[in-house]
Amino acid sequence: MKKNKKFSIAILAALAIASIGIFINKLVFHLASKHEKLYLPNSNYFEWRFGKIYYTKSGQGTPILLIHDLDASQSSYEFRSLISKLEKNYTVYTIDLIGFGKSDKPKITYTNFLFVQLVTDFITTVIKQKTNLVCVGKSTTIGLTVCNYSPNMINKLMFINTPSIKTLNCIPHKNHKINKKILESYLIGTSIFNVSYSKTSLSKQLLSQVSQPSIITKNYILSRNEAAHLGGEAAKYVDASIRCYFTNLNVTHSLKSINNSIYFVTGDGYANYEEIFSEYTELNPSIETDVIPHAKGLPWLENPEQLCNLISIFI
Repeated sequence: MKKNKKFSIAILAALAIASIGIFINKLVFHLASKHEKLYLPNSNYFEWRFGKIYYTKSGQGTPILLIHDLDASQSSYEFRSLISKLEKNYTVYTIDLIGFGKSDKPKITYTNFLFVQLVTDFITTVIKQKTNLVCVGKSTTIGLTVCNYSPNMINKLMFINTPSIKTLNCIPHKNHKINKKILESYLIGTSIFNVSYSKTSLSKQLLSQVSQPSIITKNYILSRNEAAHLGGEAAKYVDASIRCYFTNLNVTHSLKSINNSIYFVTGDGYANYEEIFSEYTELNPSIETDVIPHAKGLPWLENPEQLCNLISIFI
């Protein structure tokens, strides 16, 4: 009888802890999503087969599509400073990729080819003409693959703060598939996600990415926190796929095959950028490179004027 009583108490305690955890997670998502920081003017939704895709269109002229990095806290909101400057001379499009920001976040495995299909369909259906791509970070794989498969759809390619080829070439193994299941789990996975994208964690991460700490404002941290938590607990699925390398792709073949103009830019404080530039130019000697002064990991925030100047020179 005593053993049964202890077992019952243990079960009740576990259920109570789980219930508290679930309540806290729901509260975190509610609080993070209530600020409505991500609104951008001239926004709309593109009805795609996997869900609604949030995008913006501003200005007139040669089309440019800005694609954010593959991080669960990123969205089109990153480019608000660039939009206001570039729209004077270009038709500027931004897009929240499926699983990010204000776009739908289905509970699926996210892959490079899923994003490539989305960008291809978006250009075909919404932009409807040859387009210039500006991709940040790991979305480099998306731009290269879209151009490799549909070269006549793309004019020029610009990549900002691109990771090393070795980083992008990492692919999921058996243990990564197990980790992905854990990260997608209802209680443990959601709790890990909420800790990773809390305001405290985001603040620490973002401050390490810039050369001037004052650039990371409370409003910016709230926007990142909101972008990560919109859509409720389904938001963790894209994060799980990214962490476990399902969104990566070997870009070697694309780099060697593409004949389009390619331009790599980075902040002068970005780690190992000279080695990274060298990796890419060895595979495609026609690649042009440049460095943005007074910038590190977020040049579109740290020095948007210089970044816009480089975009205007190249495109």
